[in-house]
Amino acid sequence: MDCLDIPEEFAAELGRYQPAFEHMLVDLSQVPADELRGDLIGRLTLSLMKAVAEDRVLPWLDQAGPLFAELLQPGQAADILRTLLRYLMAADSNLDFERVRRAVEQGQAHETRDQV
Repeated sequence: MDCLDIPEEFAAELGRYQPAFEHMLVDLSQVPADELRGDLIGRLTLSLMKAVAEDRVLPWLDQAGPLFAELLQPGQAADILRTLLRYLMAADSNLDFERVRRAVEQGQAHETRDQV
């Protein structure tokens, strides 16, 4: 509320609607990829951002490919996998679709291959 010119008699009332945010900065350059913590989606996302920053997309893709199968199981987060793959393709313009598809297929059961 300090940044807004609100009359004092309204500031107290309106203050309760002002969100109080904190953020935590994680320097991924200081954390080895195998030490990233969290659920599968969090680890994949953080490790992809780290790989992009370090220009190590292909090694990341080889390591992460088998984990994609978990996201494509019924009831899981196939949409998140699609988002990760869009980011991956946008981050490395030299990466072709077939290379990504092969990595994804390596870790998938036959019945989930067409979901990507």
